[in-house]
Amino acid sequence: MSLSQEPTFTTLRNRFVCGYKNIMQEGYAGDSGVHPIDGTAVNTTNGAGPHNLQTFVMTADGTVLHCLPGFWNSADLACELALAEKLSYIWEDKAITAAHKSELFKRLHLEHLATHSQETIARSHLQGFDAQHIYKNRKDLADCISDQAAIKEVEDPHKDLPYGAFKTTDKIMHERMAGKAFACAD
Repeated sequence: MSLSQEPTFTTLRNRFVCGYKNIMQEGYAGDSGVHPIDGTAVNTTNGAGPHNLQTFVMTADGTVLHCLPGFWNSADLACELALAEKLSYIWEDKAITAAHKSELFKRLHLEHLATHSQETIARSHLQGFDAQHIYKNRKDLADCISDQAAIKEVEDPHKDLPYGAFKTTDKIMHERMAGKAFACAD
């Protein structure tokens, strides 16, 4: 993922105000080494590195429209930014009640998820260590598993972990976002 690749670069440049916060010393941040600002971007799966990078899309008042964990393919990120723009219009519309805004937020996230291409879904598969982490913490992360029965059948998670039993990152993200309508960033 690279924010400097098209179509994301033009979208960010023309329609968003961008900023960042270095989370390197934060307790929740990962520790995968230093990634220099001028370093070469590499392709990875959508959502890889969720403890190292989170992309928040917010309104001017700090209301969260979207939060993408980890790195994202540029084309997929551009589609997620388009969703955030739609949500921004809803948030700013004073004619829509708060309850209806929340309903629309949830509906738009879930409808957007349903439009993801097979390519986006394929780029959103969990990496092995993420699946292992979810397996080890499956009681707390049950919302990341699509086939509980397959998980219960696992005898040795290092040999026979059924990767198809886990939801993809895009699905986990949109389902979680659907439950957090227009939260305010602190």
